[in-house]
Amino acid sequence: MPVKDALFNNSEEKIYSLVCKECRNPLVKYSLKSCLLTDYSVNFYSTNVISEKISTVNGFYKAFTCKCRVTDMGCINCGTIIGYHIMQPCIKCLSSKNNGHLWMFYEKLVYAFDNTKEFKKSEKLDNKCKNELEIER
Repeated sequence: MPVKDALFNNSEEKIYSLVCKECRNPLVKYSLKSCLLTDYSVNFYSTNVISEKISTVNGFYKAFTCKCRVTDMGCINCGTIIGYHIMQPCIKCLSSKNNGHLWMFYEKLVYAFDNTKEFKKSEKLDNKCKNELEIER
């Protein structure tokens, strides 16, 4: 899935790259600031751009605040649990306004750096490539 399709296509939204606070390992290049759907005061970073720098760990379990099935997610370098992956969203969360992201990073366990400019450059390049492909057809 192209990155721009996986993230909100909102020009006002900042895009963040994330780094593990424990070992400084880069985790993902593109994520958004998010909040818990059942408690808007709980902040996260989220993405649907899967990274080889993270791995699911332990088994799945029911989320504490809803009926989603989730699994912990850890940094592949140091093993620190840095968030969770929503394996099966519940009906309540699916019916709530959400960004569709299933990879959630705990705000306190990652460093976030504004990566909006790089994202927009890659989006322009992606659009240019699509236009060139359409011309070739």
